[in-house]
Amino acid sequence: MDTFLYVFLAVTLIVMLVHCYIENGTLEDVGFLEYLVDDGGFLVLLGLVILGAIIFGFIFWNWMIMLIIFVPIILAFIGFAIWFIKEVNKEGSIEEEEEHRRKNYTENILTNYKCQNCGASLTKIKTVKNGKKSVVYNCEHCGVSYDQNVIKLDEKTEGAESSKELDLTDFEEEYFNSCYVLGIKPYNEVSETTLERKKTKKINQLLDEYDAEDEYDLEDESPEYAELIDSYDYLSEIEEELETYKEENDADEIKAKYDYYLTNYIKNDSTTKKTD
Repeated sequence: MDTFLYVFLAVTLIVMLVHCYIENGTLEDVGFLEYLVDDGGFLVLLGLVILGAIIFGFIFWNWMIMLIIFVPIILAFIGFAIWFIKEVNKEGSIEEEEEHRRKNYTENILTNYKCQNCGASLTKIKTVKNGKKSVVYNCEHCGVSYDQNVIKLDEKTEGAESSKELDLTDFEEEYFNSCYVLGIKPYNEVSETTLERKKTKKINQLLDEYDAEDEYDLEDESPEYAELIDSYDYLSEIEEELETYKEENDADEIKAKYDYYLTNYIKNDSTTKKTD
């Protein structure tokens, strides 16, 4: 019986070490509790104990011992399974609640647009219901509301709005610059195919401009080539940030900011470029 116990402990240790290595790719810096809880080590140990109890009963024909060991383990396994199912359902409910909040919310943003009735600043009220977005502009001073599709500002207001200095975030500056380099309008939706096509078009233009045979020549001769590749890589990596940014700003707002960027950041530069 002692021999069986030693063999069982040795086999259990080896199996758990192998399983831990498979899950983590290493045995270093892996805590025992972390392995049991996060990597499923508890289930491996539970299975080995159950298997050991059954083998012990068959070898020594001591069914009482096997029963005493086996029944509590089965009950513990059932309890663990119930707890696990509840946790999964709980996580699913949290995810559903977060998804519901993402698709159903109201956001108020004070804008620089002026009310045609009283001249006060308008508040942009963005409502998302079941994933569908609607936007109205409301004057909290006199209570007048304007639909975003029909809102019209007088020339004086438009002039004041366009001449007003805007504070662009670091993200906006880098995003607008990358769009400018590739000839992309930042307020439009751009697919990966379009992004790739724009990059290819710009590279071909540089090849003609520098009379280069391939991109390896451009790496040495064209400073614009490095900026082009950096811009392409940047736009390819900001999908989540860009999605959030466009949820917070509609196309008209992004266009106004981009126009401001072109006027104050590009046209003032010594090298003038034009967006395709």
